[in-house]
Amino acid sequence: METLRPVRCLVVCSDSALAGEVEVAVGRAHGATTAGTVDPVPALAGLRPGCDVMLVADLSTVRALGIARELAATGTETPVLLLASEPSGPVLRDAMAVGARGVLGLPPDPEQLELTARAVAWPGRHGGAEHHPGGRVIAVCGAKGGVGATLISVALALAADAMLVDLAQGADIASHLGCVAERSIADLARLGHSLTAEAVGAVAVPSALGVRVLPGVASPELAALLPTGLAPALARECRAAAPWTMTDVGTAIGSAPTEALVCADAVVVVTTPDRLAVAATSRLVTRVVGLGVSDQAVGIVVNRWTNAAELRPKEVERAAGARVLGVVREDSRFGADFANDARIRGRRRGAWADVVRIRERLAA
Repeated sequence: METLRPVRCLVVCSDSALAGEVEVAVGRAHGATTAGTVDPVPALAGLRPGCDVMLVADLSTVRALGIARELAATGTETPVLLLASEPSGPVLRDAMAVGARGVLGLPPDPEQLELTARAVAWPGRHGGAEHHPGGRVIAVCGAKGGVGATLISVALALAADAMLVDLAQGADIASHLGCVAERSIADLARLGHSLTAEAVGAVAVPSALGVRVLPGVASPELAALLPTGLAPALARECRAAAPWTMTDVGTAIGSAPTEALVCADAVVVVTTPDRLAVAATSRLVTRVVGLGVSDQAVGIVVNRWTNAAELRPKEVERAAGARVLGVVREDSRFGADFANDARIRGRRRGAWADVVRIRERLAA
């Protein structure tokens, strides 16, 4: 007689204490096992391990229903179960209406959890991870203004033949690169649940550098109005639209840039080798890790490096609390070409060679 394998349950929850209670219940269910816990934001961006069932838990039933609706809208094949404080008939109807496959109490009864999870789990699955588009999304942010984060974002996009997404407030990369942009990220935000990789590709525009740019909104006031939930959907569809995506989030001010950090496969923090910038880097690294990003996914790029720099790379690592991916040497021609003519000229020596090495480390 064939032995049924345990149903892998992924807990989607932003409350660590509540997630712990659900994991305990899963552990007590004889035929279930936990696949881990993930915050709703990266879960919506596709950053989640393989599982058979997703358990959406929130003390607010309204919020839980919203998360379940967003997950169902991603087109995932993995069934969703809603965990509610009061699993009444109306809640069950609302849950089914948003795409969930059932409702359990909070915390769930282990026996009922096993029976329900096994009933909704897709038959014939044998432990493989859920398929997600293979593209990588890298968020590039500046420790503070003026450290050259936009230049590094563009250079990395060029080195990786990547799509470049502009989420930095007031940067307007598309205009600087001479792109003729009729639409922007704001147009994608209006699509809501209908956002697709095809829509992302339609809004992205070519630049003279050869990089396709997804234009941002030039006004900081308009950038602040970009809705919550845009960044996870954008990251998910960018993975489907391009092998590499570089997202310039500036100094990560606002909800969309902050969510973009959580949704990225890696976060690159750009700094300069001076104590003021590195102190800002330390605060930003602490903030990023506090958002739930793994410290292993955070790397520092030291821009405008010279042998006479105030701090060495190892000193930057110790002070900032994150590894240094590489240094980009002070190269007046490199910076001036980009600032004045929107050009980055590839050379074997100088800053361009440093950028290529950093791109290779990101790929590894």
